[in-house]
Amino acid sequence: MYRAVNASGTFFNNYFQKPPLAAEVVDASRLEASGYSPHDSREYLEELICSFTGCGDVFVFNNVYAALSCVLEALDGKEIIVPSANIARGDFSPLFIELLKNSRLTWKTVGQKSQLHLEDYKDSLRQGRSILLKVDNWGNTRLRECFQDDLNEKLEIPVVSFPGDVSLVDMRPYGLENVFPLYDLHKRQDDIVVFGGNRLLGGPPVGIVVGKPYFIRKLREEFGSLAFSPGKSDYLAMEATLRLYKEPEEALDKIPLLRMVSMPLQKVEERAQKFLEQLQSICDEKTKLRLTREKALISAGSDASLPSCQLAVRVAGFTSQHIADLLHKRSPSIHCRTNRGEVLFDFRTIPQEDEPLLLEAFREFYQELSGQERFFLNHVPTLIWALDTGGNIIFVNKSAQDFFGKKFESVEGKKIDQLVSPQEAQQLQEALNKVLIGNKGCRLEMQVESRLRSKRWLEVHLSPAFTDNRVVDSITFTANDITEHKMSEEELKRISMHDTLTGLYNRHYFEEELEKLDSSRYYPISIIMCDIDGLQLVNNVMGHDMGDELIKKAAEIIKKPFRSSDVVARLGGDEFAVILPETSQETAREICSRVKDAVAEYNKANRKEKGFYLSISVGSATGKDRDEGIRKILKAADSEMFNDKAHRSEQVRFKLFESFIAQLEEMDLRDIRYQKKLENIILLLSRAIGLLPKEIEKILYLSRIYDIGKVSLFGSGLLSKKKLEKRDWEKLRRHPEMGYYIALSVPRASEVADYILQHHEWWNGDGYPRGLKGEDIHLYARIIALADAYTSITSPRPYRSAFSHGKAIEELKKERGRHFDPNLVDIFVSLMEDMDYDEQSVG
Repeated sequence: MYRAVNASGTFFNNYFQKPPLAAEVVDASRLEASGYSPHDSREYLEELICSFTGCGDVFVFNNVYAALSCVLEALDGKEIIVPSANIARGDFSPLFIELLKNSRLTWKTVGQKSQLHLEDYKDSLRQGRSILLKVDNWGNTRLRECFQDDLNEKLEIPVVSFPGDVSLVDMRPYGLENVFPLYDLHKRQDDIVVFGGNRLLGGPPVGIVVGKPYFIRKLREEFGSLAFSPGKSDYLAMEATLRLYKEPEEALDKIPLLRMVSMPLQKVEERAQKFLEQLQSICDEKTKLRLTREKALISAGSDASLPSCQLAVRVAGFTSQHIADLLHKRSPSIHCRTNRGEVLFDFRTIPQEDEPLLLEAFREFYQELSGQERFFLNHVPTLIWALDTGGNIIFVNKSAQDFFGKKFESVEGKKIDQLVSPQEAQQLQEALNKVLIGNKGCRLEMQVESRLRSKRWLEVHLSPAFTDNRVVDSITFTANDITEHKMSEEELKRISMHDTLTGLYNRHYFEEELEKLDSSRYYPISIIMCDIDGLQLVNNVMGHDMGDELIKKAAEIIKKPFRSSDVVARLGGDEFAVILPETSQETAREICSRVKDAVAEYNKANRKEKGFYLSISVGSATGKDRDEGIRKILKAADSEMFNDKAHRSEQVRFKLFESFIAQLEEMDLRDIRYQKKLENIILLLSRAIGLLPKEIEKILYLSRIYDIGKVSLFGSGLLSKKKLEKRDWEKLRRHPEMGYYIALSVPRASEVADYILQHHEWWNGDGYPRGLKGEDIHLYARIIALADAYTSITSPRPYRSAFSHGKAIEELKKERGRHFDPNLVDIFVSLMEDMDYDEQSVG
């Protein structure tokens, strides 16, 4: 089992995304191995959550993003009002923004970045249609009171909250002001709250939705049967976590994360001081130890921080990064951070029980250093040389000799200009004088010519050595080659401004340029907004790799018509924006037309290859002078783009649906002959049992799309495998649900979506995904199942030859009353016998 010590000073980072679980929680989750059923636990878990939050009902998902997706789906038809402050502060994660923008909801931002004003909402909130979406702690009680006072009526405006960090204990005494207080939910009047069970709650990463009972019932009805439920161990772990919260003091003591967060600073400092004293007993004179006090972070980039204490370690002859790497690579792995030549170990994020592991890591580290070669400075990669106070060379290690191309014997006792060029020597002498005057070390970065005549960047540290009377005796220079780092700074700068997927500018750069270009000399300014239509559907069906390909293709098309002076950016997800300085409205609209023409050309060329349909919504706006404000231009362009999207949304979904069908025909080897054969069998059966023409028309349409969910297996190779493993079957068995989801996106297909979901159900109840039985399975699905089985086994496949008609009939009879409707089997067999079957009569 992987073991690591978090001394980094950040609770949630790349290595420690999941909080450590309490011992009681680990023990509870192990019950899964004994076959323990979670059903009673699920009910008890829901009762616990309701009792803690005071909410009417709760629904638990397997993760928070599944919960977010389902909540947005359940809000279909509503208009979401998002405070601009949430967007400006980055409260919403990029993934959530993507979920929101690709949902079937309309949404818009209101208010200023830093303030909320009642007037901002008057024209936006509509009775029965609007929902206020937020992620911070701004309560809706005041908002409702203001509306009642101002409009003299009571508006029922549901409020949906998506907080990040939540807690069941008050975190304010510990310095975390913005943690969402679940224990106050009954006072806050939020209608729906979605949060994760991990992070500051200290449990497993399940997704939890609490709120008004009518809404939770709706979630259960729509998503209770799909594969969104947590696993057994997560149910048990979450229940055990919440049981600890019955006594807040017990939770603070037993949940490791809360114990570290709530630990008084004095206790953190005492632990760090005690550890320093222990470490002094095993380290040598080359090691410098001190305590420093910096903030510990909840997560990287977060404003939420806690006062903390760090042990700072410096070892002569070794860079801080080298020490950090050595500790990182050992087992257990030690994760720390470096700062100005020191390695920092933060005692806020180190669990107290991990201190022996850290001490043992240092003990092993020093054992390695005490080896025969470790402290011989000639065997370290760092360049090291030393001068006396007169500036004469008294030592040059092997790495420095190799770098400069000069033997120590040839420069010993000479001035530094015998080792480096006169210009370089002057820089080093100035730094040396600074050390002699100040009696303390210094650092500089400089370019130095190596023996290969190439210029290299060195980071040079000057460290004075003192006599017993605190008089400087010599100065040691340690230098590391940072050329690659310096060369990569420009690349890093470029990366910081560009989107990694498309190469376009990113949102951060776009926002900076937006402010920079808001100057009279750039007007008229036009802004163009673009948005890829239906990307969420492609991501959900085909996977994010295919979605990324569409994003890259869209980026190529969008950037083509623009000048080098235009700022073309990907704002995130499926959204792009372009700032065009000194550009009229007519020119901007002409460019929009060129973008749409390019998309049409792409689809025309792509149709021959049966590729995926691409659609881009476009909107533009122009401001003639600065009084109009560049933010208003951006908002107007965004509004026009959303109008374009809304106008074509149904057409886009239909085109995407058709491209899924085309792709299915390619990957599933269902040629025209196969489809014709299937339709003939369906016609025979449908007419024989007396279906009406409209019903026959509907089932024939179903025969074309019933397996559309298999398009989600694109590139997996499952459909051509001779033998499927267990994990392959698990993937394959999900295709009816995926087909149901796809069909719901198109009006005509949505009429047969339920039958798509049922076409792998068995007459005896052994089918999937719902285990329906007998006549609970719709007649259309039963007909499709029988007709598809016969057509499939009498058609050749890459891994087998086709069955004969007689053998196929025998197989159907075997499955009569088990897999297939017995009456339909009897009718079909009778029809085949009556018509004196031959291959052409059906095929």
